[in-house]
Amino acid sequence: GWKRGIVVCPLSVVVPWVEHFEGWTSLRAVSIASLSKKKREAILQDFADGNIDVVVMNWDIVKQHTSIAGYGSVTLTDKEQELKELDHIDIDFVIADEAHKMREPKNVMTRALWKIGDRAKRRIALTGTPIGNRLDELWAIMRFVSPDDWPTKSKWIDRFCETTYSRFGALEVGGLRADRQEEFYKIWHSRYRAMPKEVVLRDLPPVKA
Repeated sequence: GWKRGIVVCPLSVVVPWVEHFEGWTSLRAVSIASLSKKKREAILQDFADGNIDVVVMNWDIVKQHTSIAGYGSVTLTDKEQELKELDHIDIDFVIADEAHKMREPKNVMTRALWKIGDRAKRRIALTGTPIGNRLDELWAIMRFVSPDDWPTKSKWIDRFCETTYSRFGALEVGGLRADRQEEFYKIWHSRYRAMPKEVVLRDLPPVKA
């Protein structure tokens, strides 16, 4: 079901997210952005008790309310492994708005969102720019969306990415391997939905020729 969820988004769209839930669903959504930690903890307790259906928060505070997922050889501190409010709450769905913010897997913000997503039944990533220059940048988002399928970055790179080595022996990752295109797009298209600008940004004027 879609009864209890978390939305992580930029601070500038926290209020619209709450309004959209109120206007389009029967779910009660509450923002914890721009509140003191004590007030956030009180709202999360209401969330745990079932008095709130959806909690909307900005990216910067996610790591303050969950433990952190591991990544490669990065060592977790005792504080990062400490269980917090969201570690004890059953979650049906997590939505990451502007999901390209988690392209860097070493970032604590990214791994905090992974930790929440790993316990959720459904995960949705929203972004207009899933990658910048290299295909491996997509892995952190896919790790969020499908953690069981893509648990490690090395598996993703080995399977889909063109690789070379620099003159100093460093691995350099490029684009999609030609012999893996069909497989990649089969996986990608089964999880990806593109929306035209006319649907998501109706007020934006057309691009001038």
